[in-house]
Amino acid sequence: MVKEIPEKYNVTGVETRSLLNFAVTDGHTVVCTRYISSKTDEPASLYFSSGTKWKEGETKGHFKMERHDKGADIVLVASEPITFERHNWVSVPTNSVVTIHKQTVMLHPILDEFYGENLNHDRSSCFAVSKGLVSTAPGKTIPPPNTKEPCASSVTGNAIGNTNSGMETLRSGHVTECAVSH
Repeated sequence: MVKEIPEKYNVTGVETRSLLNFAVTDGHTVVCTRYISSKTDEPASLYFSSGTKWKEGETKGHFKMERHDKGADIVLVASEPITFERHNWVSVPTNSVVTIHKQTVMLHPILDEFYGENLNHDRSSCFAVSKGLVSTAPGKTIPPPNTKEPCASSVTGNAIGNTNSGMETLRSGHVTECAVSH
């Protein structure tokens, strides 16, 4: 495994945690993961929304998911909610697989050494924040494990724009706090 390489080659100071959000498809089924190789850290955010119609709202460039029945003709997966109706988005649980087949969404935990059965276990978002890969979802601020200080991010200066569906997200500056989720 990756975490064994530094010890095997007598290398110190190497980061072995991995943030692994990815999606694959065969044209019929989509499989997405939200994963981190850590028991204490929160992975990068991942959300999905489903409904019967994806429609532009009254304001140009603002879209929303409509639900006309209990079925789902459309399923969207994104790193952040891409509409202002945040309540229409479901946060994918930490270290989980999302499978979408024929508009049916299934969530399954990834059962490995980093799996935790306690869903109320606090995980720090500091590592994901330091990589610029964190949700703006609400959460309380906690210090990273083994310290009393809020985490500091290495994200500085550069702005990252996201123009999905006409929404603009701007991230810049120095992040000094992190959130916890459970």
